[in-house]
This record gives sequence, structure tokens and C-alpha cells, in this order.
Amino acid sequence: MASPWGGIVELKRKEILLLSYFRHNARLALTKISKEIGMPVSTIFDKLKKYEETIITKHTSLLDFNKLGYATRASIFLRTPPQNRASLSSFLRGHPSVNTVYRINNGYDFMIDGIFRTVQGMEEFLEHLEIDRGVTQKSVHFVIEEVSRERFMAEPKLVQ
Repeated sequence: MASPWGGIVELKRKEILLLSYFRHNARLALTKISKEIGMPVSTIFDKLKKYEETIITKHTSLLDFNKLGYATRASIFLRTPPQNRASLSSFLRGHPSVNTVYRINNGYDFMIDGIFRTVQGMEEFLEHLEIDRGVTQKSVHFVIEEVSRERFMAEPKLVQ
């Protein structure tokens, strides 16, 4: 039977459930997870270490940027000539207002999640991309409301 999660790593149902607990709350005590899924703590610890070497790329916290004073968030699609892609990619990965960078297709080269204190700050950033970074086309889509984030495999009750 093919894994509904796709990908190269084939996981057993309990392993998928374990990853779901990690995604839901990475700070949850391993003893609590052990009781929830009926797996020994030592096994969970060993699997966590294995996953950190293979499929877990980062432990992080999700923040409410509005509460931190960053009221402007947008998905920004960018097109640049092929000879500028590497340089633009490097710039975007190092810019403090860029939360995520994706390489995409269908008319654009990059999609970024940009987070700014103000619309004016975002406009200055976009102007810099056009004038100094070789961006030839952009499409900006403001995020009005965050409805859901980081939900894939993050609800243990949905994978049981």
C-alpha cells in the first residue's frame, strides 16, 4: 500500500502519528507522547534522534507577527532574468523581512512570504528589488487574515 504522505521515506502508522505529535507541539514531553501512543519513551527518543538526522529539518516556534508590530504580510511573486536568479535567491534568503523563499514556475521565478512593519516598508523593499536586484515583474498579494498555518501532519487525531 502506498503511503498517503508520499515522499521517499516510508513510515509505519505509529511513526506517522509520532511525527504528528512532534509537529503539533515539539515541546511536548516524550513521556506524555509515550502514554498517548503506547510506544516506549526510549523508542521515541531513538526515533526523534534518527528523524533529526533525516527528515526533521528544524525545531521552531510560530509567532504572531501582528503582536510584534509587523502589520503587513504579503505573498510576493517575482520574475527575474535567468542570469539574476542565483544572486536574487541569495539576497532574498538573507533579507530580514523575508520569512520564506520558494523557487516556483508558471511565469514567476520566486514566491516569498514577506513580513513588514508597514506597507511603506514593503514598497521600499519592492522598489529596491526592481531597481537594484533585476526584478522585472512582481505580483503582490496581501495576507488579510491567517486562517491556518503549518497544519499538514500536525493534528494527531487526524492520523490515528
